Amino acid sequence: MLNIAEGYGRYHYLDRLRFMYIARGSLAETKSAFVIAESLGYCNNEQLNWVTEIKDKIEKGLNGYCRFIRSQQQGKEEYGNKLGDW
Repeated sequence: MLNIAEGYGRYHYLDRLRFMYIARGSLAETKSAFVIAESLGYCNNEQLNWVTEIKDKIEKGLNGYCRFIRSQQQGKEEYGNKLGDW
């Protein structure tokens, strides 16, 4: 959630996308932690399934937001199309 908030505060669309990709990686990392927790007996399969369902929903929303960011290309006119141009 914090990466999404930080990305939202960025002006150039490529910089914003970078933080969305980091958020997506953190989402996968969180699910992996639950897979490990389940294998060690800290949570059960029902809880892991719940986490997986929530993760999938969040990931779909995040992917949709990434598509929106790419379509808007905010900051392209002012700073160019490459992250290093500005």
